[in-house]
Amino acid sequence: MIRCQPLMGTFVVVKIKDIGQEEELTKDREKFYQYIISIVFSEMKQVQSLMSFHDIDSDVSRINQISLAKKYMNIEVHPWTLEVLQIAKDLFIQTGGSFDCGIGNHLMAWGLLPGQMSEEEYLYMQRSCLASILIENQAQIRLIGPVMLDLGGIAKGYAIDRGIQVLSRFGIERALINAGGDIRSLGPEQEPISLRDVRDQSTYSPLGKIQDEALAVSSTSFCKKNIGNRHISHLVNPISGQSIDDLWTYVVKAPSCVIADGLTKALAVDKDIHAKYFGLLKASAQIIRSNTSNSLM
Repeated sequence: MIRCQPLMGTFVVVKIKDIGQEEELTKDREKFYQYIISIVFSEMKQVQSLMSFHDIDSDVSRINQISLAKKYMNIEVHPWTLEVLQIAKDLFIQTGGSFDCGIGNHLMAWGLLPGQMSEEEYLYMQRSCLASILIENQAQIRLIGPVMLDLGGIAKGYAIDRGIQVLSRFGIERALINAGGDIRSLGPEQEPISLRDVRDQSTYSPLGKIQDEALAVSSTSFCKKNIGNRHISHLVNPISGQSIDDLWTYVVKAPSCVIADGLTKALAVDKDIHAKYFGLLKASAQIIRSNTSNSLM
Protein backbone atom coordinates (compact mmCIF):
# COMPACT_ATOMS: atom_id res chain seq x y z
CA MET A 1 0.00 0.00 0.00
CA ILE A 2 1.27 3.47 -0.91
CA ARG A 3 -0.06 6.80 0.32
CA CYS A 4 1.22 10.33 -0.32
CA GLN A 5 0.61 13.74 1.31
CA PRO A 6 2.20 17.19 0.98
CA LEU A 7 4.14 17.86 4.18
CA MET A 8 7.21 19.79 5.33
CA GLY A 9 7.74 21.48 2.02
CA THR A 10 7.68 18.29 -0.05
CA PHE A 11 5.58 15.22 -0.83
CA VAL A 12 5.83 12.46 1.76
CA VAL A 13 5.31 8.91 0.51
CA VAL A 14 4.58 6.07 2.94
CA LYS A 15 4.82 2.58 1.53
CA ILE A 16 3.86 -0.57 3.47
CA LYS A 17 5.32 -3.68 1.88
CA ASP A 18 4.24 -6.45 4.27
CA ILE A 19 2.01 -7.98 1.61
CA GLY A 20 3.89 -10.28 -0.74
CA GLN A 21 3.32 -10.26 -4.49
CA GLU A 22 1.37 -13.50 -4.25
CA GLU A 23 -0.88 -12.32 -1.41
CA GLU A 24 -4.19 -10.51 -1.65
CA LEU A 25 -4.80 -7.29 0.27
CA THR A 26 -8.05 -7.95 2.14
CA LYS A 27 -10.44 -5.14 2.99
CA ASP A 28 -9.78 -5.51 6.72
CA ARG A 29 -6.02 -5.37 6.23
CA GLU A 30 -6.39 -2.41 3.86
CA LYS A 31 -8.35 -0.50 6.52
CA PHE A 32 -5.73 -1.44 9.10
CA TYR A 33 -2.89 -0.14 6.91
CA GLN A 34 -4.82 3.04 6.14
CA TYR A 35 -5.30 3.62 9.87
CA ILE A 36 -1.59 3.13 10.57
CA ILE A 37 -0.56 5.46 7.76
CA SER A 38 -2.98 8.13 9.01
CA ILE A 39 -1.17 8.04 12.37
CA VAL A 40 2.19 8.31 10.60
CA PHE A 41 1.05 11.44 8.77
CA SER A 42 -0.49 12.83 11.96
CA GLU A 43 2.82 12.54 13.84
CA MET A 44 4.75 14.09 10.98
CA LYS A 45 2.27 16.98 10.86
CA GLN A 46 2.80 17.56 14.58
CA VAL A 47 6.56 17.72 14.06
CA GLN A 48 5.92 20.31 11.35
CA SER A 49 3.67 22.42 13.58
CA LEU A 50 6.15 22.33 16.46
CA MET A 51 9.31 23.07 14.51
CA SER A 52 8.24 25.21 11.57
CA PHE A 53 9.95 28.57 11.11
CA HIS A 54 6.86 29.76 9.22
CA ASP A 55 4.28 28.97 11.94
CA ILE A 56 4.14 31.86 14.42
CA ASP A 57 2.79 29.51 17.12
CA SER A 58 5.55 26.89 16.79
CA ASP A 59 8.18 26.26 19.45
CA VAL A 60 10.84 27.50 17.02
CA SER A 61 9.05 30.82 16.45
CA ARG A 62 8.59 31.36 20.20
CA ILE A 63 12.29 30.71 20.83
CA ASN A 64 13.29 33.09 18.04
CA GLN A 65 10.99 35.89 19.25
CA ILE A 66 12.24 35.57 22.82
CA SER A 67 15.82 35.61 21.59
CA LEU A 68 15.20 38.72 19.48
CA ALA A 69 13.83 40.41 22.60
CA LYS A 70 17.15 39.59 24.35
CA LYS A 71 15.37 37.76 27.15
CA TYR A 72 17.78 35.23 28.62
CA MET A 73 15.29 32.93 30.27
CA ASN A 74 13.94 29.41 30.55
CA ILE A 75 11.47 28.38 27.83
CA GLU A 76 9.11 25.41 28.06
CA VAL A 77 8.98 23.39 24.83
CA HIS A 78 7.36 20.18 23.63
CA PRO A 79 9.36 16.99 24.41
CA TRP A 80 9.83 16.35 20.68
CA THR A 81 11.31 19.81 20.17
CA LEU A 82 13.57 19.25 23.16
CA GLU A 83 14.71 15.92 21.70
CA VAL A 84 15.54 17.49 18.33
CA LEU A 85 17.41 20.35 20.00
CA GLN A 86 19.45 17.85 22.00
CA ILE A 87 20.32 15.91 18.85
CA ALA A 88 21.17 19.19 17.11
CA LYS A 89 23.44 20.28 19.95
CA ASP A 90 25.18 16.89 19.93
CA LEU A 91 25.78 17.20 16.17
CA PHE A 92 26.99 20.78 16.69
CA ILE A 93 29.65 19.51 19.10
CA GLN A 94 30.55 16.35 17.17
CA THR A 95 31.04 18.26 13.90
CA GLY A 96 32.94 21.13 15.50
CA GLY A 97 30.23 23.61 14.55
CA SER A 98 29.92 22.55 10.90
CA PHE A 99 26.34 21.60 11.68
CA ASP A 100 24.45 24.46 13.32
CA CYS A 101 20.72 25.16 13.24
CA GLY A 102 21.29 28.72 14.40
CA ILE A 103 21.58 30.08 10.87
CA GLY A 104 18.05 31.41 10.42
CA ASN A 105 19.33 35.00 10.56
CA HIS A 106 21.32 34.51 7.34
CA LEU A 107 18.40 32.90 5.51
CA MET A 108 16.13 35.77 6.60
CA ALA A 109 18.65 38.34 5.40
CA TRP A 110 18.82 36.62 1.99
CA GLY A 111 15.04 36.43 1.68
CA LEU A 112 14.89 32.63 1.91
CA LEU A 113 12.92 32.73 5.18
CA PRO A 114 10.05 35.11 5.99
CA GLY A 115 10.35 38.07 8.31
CA GLN A 116 12.48 41.13 8.73
CA MET A 117 14.96 42.30 11.34
CA SER A 118 15.95 45.83 12.23
CA GLU A 119 19.59 46.79 11.75
CA GLU A 120 20.11 46.49 15.51
CA GLU A 121 18.53 43.01 15.57
CA TYR A 122 20.55 41.93 12.55
CA LEU A 123 23.82 42.97 14.19
CA TYR A 124 22.81 41.24 17.43
CA MET A 125 22.02 38.02 15.56
CA GLN A 126 25.45 37.89 13.92
CA ARG A 127 26.47 35.80 16.96
CA SER A 128 23.54 33.40 16.53
CA CYS A 129 24.46 29.75 17.15
CA LEU A 130 23.27 26.62 18.96
CA ALA A 131 25.71 27.27 21.82
CA SER A 132 23.22 29.92 22.96
CA ILE A 133 20.75 27.16 23.96
CA LEU A 134 21.16 25.06 27.08
CA ILE A 135 19.02 22.01 27.84
CA GLU A 136 17.83 22.71 31.38
CA ASN A 137 15.63 19.67 32.06
CA GLN A 138 13.16 17.37 30.32
CA ALA A 139 10.74 20.22 29.61
CA GLN A 140 12.78 23.40 29.32
CA ILE A 141 15.64 25.05 27.50
CA ARG A 142 17.51 28.18 28.54
CA LEU A 143 18.72 30.98 26.29
CA ILE A 144 22.13 32.39 27.20
CA GLY A 145 22.79 34.31 23.97
CA PRO A 146 21.39 35.15 20.54
CA VAL A 147 19.97 32.40 18.35
CA MET A 148 17.76 32.41 15.26
CA LEU A 149 16.72 28.78 14.90
CA ASP A 150 15.86 27.06 11.64
CA LEU A 151 15.30 23.36 12.22
CA GLY A 152 14.54 22.74 8.54
CA GLY A 153 17.88 20.95 8.19
CA ILE A 154 16.99 18.24 10.69
CA ALA A 155 13.26 18.21 11.56
CA LYS A 156 12.20 16.36 8.40
CA GLY A 157 14.57 13.51 9.20
CA TYR A 158 13.20 13.39 12.75
CA ALA A 159 9.63 13.27 11.42
CA ILE A 160 10.51 10.32 9.19
CA ASP A 161 12.06 8.50 12.14
CA ARG A 162 8.89 9.01 14.16
CA GLY A 163 6.87 7.66 11.25
CA ILE A 164 9.03 4.53 11.10
CA GLN A 165 8.57 4.08 14.86
CA VAL A 166 4.77 4.18 14.40
CA LEU A 167 4.94 1.51 11.68
CA SER A 168 7.15 -0.67 13.85
CA ARG A 169 4.88 -0.32 16.89
CA PHE A 170 1.96 -1.65 14.84
CA GLY A 171 3.96 -4.68 13.80
CA ILE A 172 4.82 -3.58 10.27
CA GLU A 173 8.00 -5.35 9.23
CA ARG A 174 8.68 -3.95 5.75
CA ALA A 175 8.06 -0.32 4.86
CA LEU A 176 9.55 2.83 3.40
CA ILE A 177 9.07 6.56 4.00
CA ASN A 178 10.35 8.96 1.37
CA ALA A 179 10.19 12.73 1.88
CA GLY A 180 12.02 14.40 -0.97
CA GLY A 181 15.69 14.37 -0.01
CA ASP A 182 15.25 12.02 2.97
CA ILE A 183 14.33 8.36 2.93
CA ARG A 184 14.29 5.52 5.48
CA SER A 185 13.51 1.85 5.11
CA LEU A 186 12.16 -0.62 7.65
CA GLY A 187 12.95 -4.31 7.45
CA PRO A 188 15.48 -6.73 5.96
CA GLU A 189 14.91 -5.90 2.29
CA GLN A 190 17.60 -4.02 0.41
CA GLU A 191 16.03 -0.95 -1.15
CA PRO A 192 17.77 0.41 -4.27
CA ILE A 193 17.99 4.20 -4.19
CA SER A 194 18.52 6.45 -7.18
CA LEU A 195 18.78 10.17 -7.81
CA ARG A 196 16.41 11.58 -10.40
CA ASP A 197 17.50 14.60 -12.40
CA VAL A 198 14.74 17.16 -11.87
CA ARG A 199 15.46 18.79 -15.23
CA ASP A 200 15.31 15.45 -17.06
CA GLN A 201 13.05 13.12 -15.08
CA SER A 202 13.93 10.15 -17.27
CA THR A 203 17.54 10.30 -16.04
CA TYR A 204 18.49 8.34 -12.91
CA SER A 205 21.80 7.89 -11.11
CA PRO A 206 22.04 4.87 -8.75
CA LEU A 207 23.17 5.67 -5.20
CA GLY A 208 23.30 2.13 -3.83
CA LYS A 209 20.97 0.37 -1.42
CA ILE A 210 19.68 0.87 2.10
CA GLN A 211 18.59 -1.87 4.48
CA ASP A 212 16.75 -0.91 7.67
CA GLU A 213 18.52 2.46 7.60
CA ALA A 214 18.25 5.99 6.25
CA LEU A 215 19.73 8.08 3.47
CA ALA A 216 19.58 11.85 3.09
CA VAL A 217 20.55 14.19 0.29
CA SER A 218 21.21 17.93 0.37
CA SER A 219 22.00 19.88 -2.78
CA THR A 220 22.85 23.47 -3.51
CA SER A 221 21.37 22.98 -6.97
CA PHE A 222 18.05 24.24 -5.66
CA CYS A 223 19.15 27.89 -5.59
CA LYS A 224 16.31 30.09 -4.47
CA LYS A 225 17.73 33.50 -5.20
CA ASN A 226 20.42 35.44 -7.03
CA ILE A 227 22.06 38.39 -5.29
CA GLY A 228 24.28 40.18 -7.76
CA ASN A 229 26.37 37.51 -9.42
CA ARG A 230 25.98 35.07 -6.51
CA HIS A 231 23.69 32.04 -6.29
CA ILE A 232 22.20 31.95 -2.79
CA SER A 233 21.15 28.50 -1.59
CA HIS A 234 19.48 27.24 1.56
CA LEU A 235 22.75 25.63 2.67
CA VAL A 236 24.81 27.87 4.93
CA ASN A 237 28.34 27.60 6.24
CA PRO A 238 27.65 28.52 9.89
CA ILE A 239 31.32 29.21 10.56
CA SER A 240 31.77 31.81 7.81
CA GLY A 241 28.13 32.88 7.53
CA GLN A 242 28.29 32.45 3.76
CA SER A 243 25.93 30.59 1.44
CA ILE A 244 27.28 27.36 -0.06
CA ASP A 245 26.94 27.64 -3.83
CA ASP A 246 29.11 24.89 -5.32
CA LEU A 247 26.14 23.12 -7.03
CA TRP A 248 27.19 19.75 -5.60
CA THR A 249 25.02 17.04 -4.05
CA TYR A 250 25.80 15.71 -0.56
CA VAL A 251 24.69 12.20 0.40
CA VAL A 252 24.79 10.57 3.84
CA LYS A 253 23.67 7.11 4.93
CA ALA A 254 23.04 6.54 8.66
CA PRO A 255 21.03 4.36 11.07
CA SER A 256 18.47 7.14 11.56
CA CYS A 257 17.12 9.80 9.24
CA VAL A 258 17.61 12.67 11.67
CA ILE A 259 21.36 11.93 11.80
CA ALA A 260 21.63 11.44 8.03
CA ASP A 261 19.72 14.68 7.46
CA GLY A 262 21.88 16.70 9.82
CA LEU A 263 25.18 15.29 8.60
CA THR A 264 24.50 16.30 4.97
CA LYS A 265 24.79 19.91 6.17
CA ALA A 266 28.11 19.25 7.90
CA LEU A 267 29.35 17.46 4.78
CA ALA A 268 28.41 20.46 2.65
CA VAL A 269 30.61 22.62 4.88
CA ASP A 270 33.60 20.30 5.41
CA LYS A 271 33.51 18.43 2.09
CA ASP A 272 35.30 15.55 3.81
CA ILE A 273 33.70 12.11 3.39
CA HIS A 274 36.26 10.72 5.86
CA ALA A 275 35.47 13.15 8.67
CA LYS A 276 35.67 11.46 12.09
CA TYR A 277 32.05 12.16 12.94
CA PHE A 278 30.82 9.81 10.23
CA GLY A 279 32.54 6.85 11.89
CA LEU A 280 31.44 8.03 15.34
CA LEU A 281 27.79 8.05 14.24
CA LYS A 282 28.01 4.88 12.11
CA ALA A 283 27.37 6.89 8.96
CA SER A 284 28.93 7.04 5.51
CA ALA A 285 29.05 9.82 2.94
CA GLN A 286 29.55 10.65 -0.69
CA ILE A 287 29.74 13.84 -2.73
CA ILE A 288 28.37 14.03 -6.26
CA ARG A 289 30.12 16.78 -8.17
CA SER A 290 27.70 17.73 -10.91
CA ASN A 291 25.52 20.59 -12.01
CA THR A 292 22.25 18.65 -12.00
CA SER A 293 19.38 19.02 -9.56
CA ASN A 294 18.32 15.75 -7.99
CA SER A 295 15.58 14.11 -5.96
CA LEU A 296 15.52 10.69 -4.31
CA MET A 297 13.73 7.76 -5.87
